[in-house]
Amino acid sequence: QPTGGMRNGALQFDGTDDYFDAVDILNSLALPMSFTFWVKKTGTQTATAFATDDNLTNYFGVWCHLYADRSIELAFGDGGGTASSQRRSKITASGKYPQNQWSNVVCVLRGATDMSIYVDGLDVGGNYDGTGGVLTHSSAPFLLARRAQGNTYLAAHLDDFRVYSRALSQTEVKVIAQHPPVAVADNYS
Repeated sequence: QPTGGMRNGALQFDGTDDYFDAVDILNSLALPMSFTFWVKKTGTQTATAFATDDNLTNYFGVWCHLYADRSIELAFGDGGGTASSQRRSKITASGKYPQNQWSNVVCVLRGATDMSIYVDGLDVGGNYDGTGGVLTHSSAPFLLARRAQGNTYLAAHLDDFRVYSRALSQTEVKVIAQHPPVAVADNYS
């Protein structure tokens, strides 16, 4: 289990076996949707920040990977299989978030070719991969700091993870980035 998680404190994940299992709280989400969180990535390996409805044999739901080169991937799958025709990803260029420093990440998913990834209030762009289209859900859990597919674990501090059942505007994204939670603001470096 991760450490922390108290009021005014961030969760700390060790990158080895820590993760948070929120069961199936996101099984009713539909497009559009947005995810926001503060992250201070301490490990250098590629790992998952979050995965909804993650299924071991198919690409189901939505996931966000933080790569070793500090690029970010926002992806979703229709559950039809693991081929690119059943999933869609947007991947940023490398170096889009700092290592060992707090950053705000916002992922906005409006549709198969309409995703935005923001870091500290700025749209960091990216390229699309795959050709999937429809988001569906499985009975698999929503996980923070782990994706069951590949069993990757995140070494990081995470705070103020939020899910919105709508697409956040650029103005809203900037406001979120300008107002870090207490645990982040007290250690903002």
